[in-house]
Amino acid sequence: MLKKIVMGFAIVVVAVICLVGYGVYRLFNQLGDPVNEEKSDAYYYATDGNSLVYSPMGNWFELGKTSFQADLPSFEVLSKSYAKDKNNAYHMYRTIKTAVDIPSFTVKFDNVPMDKNHVYSLQTNCDTAQTKVCLQIIKGADPKTFKKLDFAFSIDKQHVYYNDTIAPALDPKTFSSVNDYFYKDKLGVYLHQINKPLQKIAANPENTQMLSSTIIRDAQSIYMFLSYGRELIVIPFTDSSSILVGPDSQFLRADEHIYYKGKVVPNVDAESFQLVSKGYFIDKNSVYFQDQRIEKADVSTFTMIKYQYGKDKNHVFFEGKIMENADVNSFRYNKEKLQFEDKNHIYRWGKPKS
Repeated sequence: MLKKIVMGFAIVVVAVICLVGYGVYRLFNQLGDPVNEEKSDAYYYATDGNSLVYSPMGNWFELGKTSFQADLPSFEVLSKSYAKDKNNAYHMYRTIKTAVDIPSFTVKFDNVPMDKNHVYSLQTNCDTAQTKVCLQIIKGADPKTFKKLDFAFSIDKQHVYYNDTIAPALDPKTFSSVNDYFYKDKLGVYLHQINKPLQKIAANPENTQMLSSTIIRDAQSIYMFLSYGRELIVIPFTDSSSILVGPDSQFLRADEHIYYKGKVVPNVDAESFQLVSKGYFIDKNSVYFQDQRIEKADVSTFTMIKYQYGKDKNHVFFEGKIMENADVNSFRYNKEKLQFEDKNHIYRWGKPKS
């Protein structure tokens, strides 16, 4: 009997908590229906029916919400963070201070505002009260032919734009990206680094092609950009069929050489070179980790276990170094417990856990 009373009381408590929680949610939540869910998950009608609410992803609890006034019958969502009505254009919930042509005002490429007269870039520091934003005209840009290529470059029928400024040395008819860091036009090949001027390199644009997100080549040389060191490395080659780039772009084979981060790894047999995984590779004679030969590794029995762990018939290795206390025969990765172990220890970062 007591058990039934306790269970009944618990059910009542849970129900009360749910009702209170729902009441609090309804009290603070001012989001009604989305205005245009296909174009934006941030614009909502307010629950009072008289205003609008801007809330990123509709997550007002974590990301906040801002109510604002607009002409509801003519309000139109243009993109994720732009909208307009018959009187004004809006960025998020702020009115755009710059005079634009409202009837033709639109947004293309997700975040490029334009009208029939101009293409614009956003300025957020033009109003000290933070109630309005401004748009800056991109000088020379043609709204009919303007295209955004990526975060840094745009083109129209007459110009290439770098950070919304005309780059007069670039040809808009042939300009394109090769990979994440290199671009080309009929006049040359260029390396782009954030906050640095565009750098023209010696590559021939007629036969430049992508090898990976950070490596390109022409008919004579490989160009490798090490983004972490901001360094451009040029590697000449004679046999294009010998070129092989590893999945992480850190390993490269060209002619009779193996390179790790742009530097030759000595004494590797390039013909039998084979990438294994996670920084390991082998040739017919040895096992290597990154740019170092593992002296005591047996290439004929070496296998990868998972991540940076590998083993042969004699040793277990972590990042190319022998794990002295590991038992070769029982060492394994336990998928159920998500841990490396042998019969004696559990290991973390190549060392037994204390």
